[in-house]
Amino acid sequence: MMTADKYKVQGTVYDKRRKLTVIQKREIKNLGAGYGIRALSRKYEVDKRTIQFVLYPERLVAAKINRDWRKYHDRTKLTVAVRKLRARKTLLIKEGNLHLTK
Repeated sequence: MMTADKYKVQGTVYDKRRKLTVIQKREIKNLGAGYGIRALSRKYEVDKRTIQFVLYPERLVAAKINRDWRKYHDRTKLTVAVRKLRARKTLLIKEGNLHLTK
């Protein structure tokens, strides 16, 4: 059996990352002036950074250029997140729901 790291969850029905719809992004842009970034992030249950990227697309471009969106400031938090993801992938593999992609 291969390790869970070789299996991809992105783009499948098992991808648990929160995504905003086009309609939600439009609502955020319309509400942006009247609400704070924290209030919007709580309302849509996403990170404050996601709201910033919707309201200020130039920040997303700058973040991609600088690659600072990949930085994880708390190493312990990163370790826990990776372990949870690997355990979830292993469970999906055992259930036969996740297959190796090339």
